[in-house]
Amino acid sequence: MSIDPEKRGKKNALAPESPFLGLSRWIFIPKWKITVIATLQLELKILSSSFENVASVSSVQPVLSFEFNEDTNELIAGGVGNIRVWGFEKPSNSLFPQGFTGPRLFISDLKANEWVTNVTIDKVFHRIFATVDNALFVYDYKTGRRLEVINGAHKSTISTMVFYQPLQYSITACTDGFIKVWTQQYRVLFELKDEASSPITGLLIPNAKESGSPSPFLISSAQDGVIRLWSLDSGSSIYMISTDNDCLGIRWMRQDTFLSYSQEGMSIWNLNRFFSTFSRTGSQVTHLKRIEGCKTEAARILVATEDRSMRILSPVRGATLFTAFPNMIEHQIKDIEHDIPSATMWMLSANGEVSVYTTETNPAKIVDIWEVEGV
Repeated sequence: MSIDPEKRGKKNALAPESPFLGLSRWIFIPKWKITVIATLQLELKILSSSFENVASVSSVQPVLSFEFNEDTNELIAGGVGNIRVWGFEKPSNSLFPQGFTGPRLFISDLKANEWVTNVTIDKVFHRIFATVDNALFVYDYKTGRRLEVINGAHKSTISTMVFYQPLQYSITACTDGFIKVWTQQYRVLFELKDEASSPITGLLIPNAKESGSPSPFLISSAQDGVIRLWSLDSGSSIYMISTDNDCLGIRWMRQDTFLSYSQEGMSIWNLNRFFSTFSRTGSQVTHLKRIEGCKTEAARILVATEDRSMRILSPVRGATLFTAFPNMIEHQIKDIEHDIPSATMWMLSANGEVSVYTTETNPAKIVDIWEVEGV
């Protein structure tokens, strides 16, 4: 059986055009259950939950990045040499927007060859963060005035970025595998690095969009398939999983659930073993031991750190009960011990000396030094 070519042409001409034709970027907006896409035909489109084309508008120039501001119901679109902030037209009797308004803000102080590949926002101080190659730009969200530019923020191209609202951290990652945590004053607080140098493809703040304050953690994905959980308290990697395929990115789904995707497919992960900071020492821990108590005395945690100070901690709350500072002679700590009933603590130095402390005062006081005979 054959079909007349003329009839086949007429049939195809009547077929509806796919709303995803020329898709280049997209963002899902959960509050309205809509998807906004940018196309190679220089259009922005609103798609319903069933992916029907609701409305479209000219984007004027190619769009390379999206961010949605839930507080103002605005869409920030970063593109080739510009940033635009769009509003939405939502009738009172409609469940979702029926069109775009604006743009309310048009930032055009970038050059034509400066492509805005990532945008994010600071909702408290009303700032837009944007990345162009390896530089970080900061703009006033209301006026579009440039507030700061950090040229050479990374040695390589910045691949992704997020903002940690509770502590005002802007977090950037690049193609050489480095992640930088920036303070509100645009200073580097932490530089996170994997053992490998695979490009970072995604960053997530766990529970950032759930009720309550998000936990001080960061999730990163790398092109080699490694997904890491980082502590933003210490800047250290606390958990790592290696997926079977190259990871192209990660996306948040719902509380404690995220997905990673590759060319082969998607994987869904649950976060179910968070921990909280037990105690802050301010220096790298070198010795850690539990001192058992007795009938009349509770157990204690004894800690020594790289700065040669020692601490006695509560095993329940992690609070510092006593602090002991080293003597003036700088020698590495080899061992520590504590006797709770006698309120005595001993510190063995690398030169063989033993410093004896009493914990009847806080900070603990050196009451004796045992020296090696003949030295």
